[in-house]
Amino acid sequence: MGYFSWKTADTNKSISNIDSSRGARAVWLITPDGMAIHEDMYEGYGEFGGFDAYALLAKWNAPELCKGDPNHDRSIGIGLFYGKDPVKYPLKFADNPNCNYKDLPASETCPSQGFFYDEDDDDEW
Repeated sequence: MGYFSWKTADTNKSISNIDSSRGARAVWLITPDGMAIHEDMYEGYGEFGGFDAYALLAKWNAPELCKGDPNHDRSIGIGLFYGKDPVKYPLKFADNPNCNYKDLPASETCPSQGFFYDEDDDDEW
């Protein structure tokens, strides 16, 4: 499995992982119910503060399909994230933990996968 990541919704900065040349930095996964899940050592596989981001996406948008099995729920979330239909509660990551979920746009995937940065990618950092 390769690395993957997103950009923060509030600053549009790449969420780099601990193995990248940039190293990890503190980010928060902002939830629809007002929580800010802190992660300061992102490993590049979608886990933030002990929560799988895709499993949360499934729980928020298709709870009837979730079984509480992490792999199953993650698969549902991946299908929702990459599906053609928009979801009501998309993933939103932020540099500021005080952001309001409803005020943020959905986070976009990071084209550098949180790891493969060019020297010209300073605008993402």
